[in-house]
Amino acid sequence: MAEVLEVDRQHRRITLDDGRQLDYDWLSVDLPPVVDEHAIPGFYTAKGVFTASADDLWSLRQRLETQLADAAADLPSVAVIGDGPAGVELAANLLALGERYGRRLPVTLIDNDRRPIPGACRRANRWLMQRLLRRGLRLELVATATRYDRNQLILDDGSAVDADLLLVTDHLRPSPALALFNLTRDESGGFAVDTRLRSQQDPCLFLARENPAGLAEMPTARERAALLLESLSQAISGEARTLHYDQFERWKALNLGDLRDIAWRGSLWCRGRWVRRWKHRRDRREVTRYLGNA
Repeated sequence: MAEVLEVDRQHRRITLDDGRQLDYDWLSVDLPPVVDEHAIPGFYTAKGVFTASADDLWSLRQRLETQLADAAADLPSVAVIGDGPAGVELAANLLALGERYGRRLPVTLIDNDRRPIPGACRRANRWLMQRLLRRGLRLELVATATRYDRNQLILDDGSAVDADLLLVTDHLRPSPALALFNLTRDESGGFAVDTRLRSQQDPCLFLARENPAGLAEMPTARERAALLLESLSQAISGEARTLHYDQFERWKALNLGDLRDIAWRGSLWCRGRWVRRWKHRRDRREVTRYLGNA
């Protein structure tokens, strides 16, 4: 493990904190965003603030499992702040964590949209909401957190949500380490990339966290990974072929933590235990493909 101290884009070289220098032909930049501490006043007075990064989720799980395992311990209330499928999947799996210990973990999902999964049809969203509500989720739709005060999130309608711990998937800002690349931000505050996630300012850089040009919605983490793999493979091979990956032609699936997952593609949708098995097979196939190209 090492941190980048300096980036020389002209000579395609990065310097690490242990003194090593690495030259590159192409560089994939996938630095996790950080919480914007100015987005919601009082954020950091909470007992814990976590993002959806692997390290943060592992820390949150360890913290919760310690309290869930102690039958005498009071359970913290957790608020998931985030739009779309990512927030739904995190909230559902927090519920599942409590269910494994036979205890109901207080979880609230705050979403600014009218539907938990905007890309799916109404019937799919209705089934999903009923499923999550039966499991004990508090669902606040078309809602925005305006401030944090005394272990509560205050929403834009004045209502309060108990929240000892915050899991944030929006209200994020790019990693400060991106400043090392000396790239100019666009009007939205991001960095312009083409359909292959390649920087429009420096074609040697692939910016994996940015939104590909021409897409109306942000791709999921799995879709982004598949797109990045295909783009890097083409850059290394030198072949200029049409990308075969298209997020709008693929089924999307959510792991709800209770073996009854949901999948959708436009107006089509399905749910049940078999969705979990299908999702696992698909994920293993893509991992195998990645390892074969590594």
